[in-house]
Amino acid sequence: MLKGTKFDFSHDHWLYLASTLPPEGITSIFRTETACKRRFESIRWPDGKKCPKCLAPDFSKISTRKTFECAACKHQYSATSGTILHGSKLSFRQWFLGAELVIMANAANKAERLTIQKFAGELKLSYRTARTLRSKLFDDLKQDAGGLWGSILCVNEADADLHLAKYRRK
Repeated sequence: MLKGTKFDFSHDHWLYLASTLPPEGITSIFRTETACKRRFESIRWPDGKKCPKCLAPDFSKISTRKTFECAACKHQYSATSGTILHGSKLSFRQWFLGAELVIMANAANKAERLTIQKFAGELKLSYRTARTLRSKLFDDLKQDAGGLWGSILCVNEADADLHLAKYRRK
């Protein structure tokens, strides 16, 4: 468990999350930023993009800002709107790799060895950014079924359905 956390939960939770990761690592399946973004969007919007405000499926793309505009209510949103990635300037790939590091460290009972300095070095981030990212990922992953990131990183389709069902009930 990460230093400074007061949440006590089963080691089996982390072992389960680790077992759903690709055996060769995240980079074996999600090789590019585009692949990471597509995976994120497919989990976020399994039935296609919908406005987070009114749930309308019709939108237009604003290519200069990488956002969408709802045809019904004119609300502008992106894939990360309303998620823990909202406002982040980090790449999807850095989030994916960071989540994998947090899962693997906790599954191996070596979370205390995943220092902020080591985490920052692995992802080529500043100390402050690494501290924030590690904390956000840990808080999401410790939820039942691994939260949003558990469903994103899970590559076994049967497990993915279980993750999604638990995440959507919240």
